[in-house]
Amino acid sequence: EGGRAMRVEKTGLEKRDKSQRRRRIVALSGAHTRGISGVLASDRCAVSWSKDHAIWLWDLDREEAVTMLDATSHDGIYACAMTLDAKRIISCGYDKNLRIWDSASGKCLLVLSGHSDSVLSCSVTASGEHVASCSYDGTVRIWDGAMGTTRLVLEGHSDRINACSITASGGRVASCSRDRSVRIWETVG
Repeated sequence: EGGRAMRVEKTGLEKRDKSQRRRRIVALSGAHTRGISGVLASDRCAVSWSKDHAIWLWDLDREEAVTMLDATSHDGIYACAMTLDAKRIISCGYDKNLRIWDSASGKCLLVLSGHSDSVLSCSVTASGEHVASCSYDGTVRIWDGAMGTTRLVLEGHSDRINACSITASGGRVASCSRDRSVRIWETVG
């Protein structure tokens, strides 16, 4: 990708864990040009994002970076999430928006706009039907993952919301805040 050499280091650990099985470490590098800010992993792939404004999808079976998402428009990436099948990646950042990406093509499918300040965290249901986000603006939003529209705006924290997590089914979302509280929100009914 772009003339950069990607490096995969395979290092066998000689230490043995309690099950006496040898563990292998695979170090994936060479795709990002600046320090990596975060990573997600599933059984078959990983997603990493960086201050270089790139999001990379890594194929863990082939042990290589396979798709680069150009997230320059975020002006900085705070977090990412991915659907259970890894077909969609959601990103959020400084620009007050979320983006839903097609992981195969690297194309941005939807831009979700509605927060009035930077979006700090995002989470997605297993199917991708619903996306949750939280922001410096003090709100948690639940989005329709197919249409990109706001389904719910949840308010109640008295300070910035640092993180959110939606359940696999989308029935509840949890949020935590600098106000030293965790809230569990019902999102259906």
